[in-house]
Amino acid sequence: MSAVLKTETVEFEATVTSKGQVTLPVALRESIGITAGTKVKFIQDAGGIRFQAQKPISAYRGVLKHLKLPHDIAVIPKEPDRDFDDILKDIDSEHLRKLKNGETGSAR
Repeated sequence: MSAVLKTETVEFEATVTSKGQVTLPVALRESIGITAGTKVKFIQDAGGIRFQAQKPISAYRGVLKHLKLPHDIAVIPKEPDRDFDDILKDIDSEHLRKLKNGETGSAR
């Protein structure tokens, strides 16, 4: 037995001003959490046009809390620097000179 989620269709109406501005109805703003300063993305595809409220970065605060990361970022060990000397010793000296001088070897 499968469950079908039914979403209620609600229509809102607004008028576009001569400057291309639209005031979103209060009920719509409240229902989807749009407040002053919220960024809105408009998406046009084969199904029509829809808009999506972009969450501010602050909305993601605490989403990694379950990972129990240290509060002090300095506690996280830095990855050691990689040593490329072994790789570079296998490259012939002419090629190495070109690399150091930023020469690409392409015709100019």
